[in-house]
Amino acid sequence: MNLNGKHYLITGASRGLGKAVALKCAEAGCKALTLWSRNMELLEELSRNEAFENIDVFCQAIDVSDSEALVEAFKEAETNGPFDGLVNCAGYGKPCPFEKVTPEIFAKTMDTNFKAVFFLSQLMFKHLKTDKREGCVINVGSVSGKTPDRTLSVYSPSKAAVIALTQVMSKELAPYKIRVNCVCPGAMDTDMFHKDTIGAFSEMFSVSEEQLLRSTINAIPLKRLVKPEEAAELIVYLLSDKASAITGQSINIDCGLEFH
Repeated sequence: MNLNGKHYLITGASRGLGKAVALKCAEAGCKALTLWSRNMELLEELSRNEAFENIDVFCQAIDVSDSEALVEAFKEAETNGPFDGLVNCAGYGKPCPFEKVTPEIFAKTMDTNFKAVFFLSQLMFKHLKTDKREGCVINVGSVSGKTPDRTLSVYSPSKAAVIALTQVMSKELAPYKIRVNCVCPGAMDTDMFHKDTIGAFSEMFSVSEEQLLRSTINAIPLKRLVKPEEAAELIVYLLSDKASAITGQSINIDCGLEFH
């Protein structure tokens, strides 16, 4: 999976899947990466990883849910361009019963998971179109965007919207030789899953985190969580020329997990 000479923008890059994608892109030969996260300290720590020794790494601290900041950050990032594509990894979502969802929870979830993906992808498309460059956009959805479950009354719709957007974009951007795909992880071994999902359920149902984790893994056919590196490898494959015939797809990587 050769990404030699490529430059990608990766959001949510300081930890979890975004961090794994950045490292895999470096391994695949990218010449440059622009890494976004709210946490500049973690980004700078990542940028010192030996995997980035021979490539240019540009770090920017940004909350992608802030639309005005998004536009300004992208303008700054373009000075380090040109880009060959975008990986929308930034995400947010804690389980919450439907009746307890507040306007603040709704806005933060939708703004981070969908609005930011929409408008950053739009900015990237304009960039690629202006430069007359072929490119690729990868969105990160979720299996819960296809099969919603209880307590995910905002998170699931936000990811379903990303899946639908992927299909629309793939059709509109195809004439410009820009491919758009979506990767939909299941339960993944990340801080976000352990802290925001398992942690939230533990508090919600007064059950220990260890017990919840065991029951979750037991419900997965392969009896394990998805590793961020596995999902990252799928994303790198979709970015590469090996996937040149693939667009408009939303691909599960979930160890066989199904929501009930």
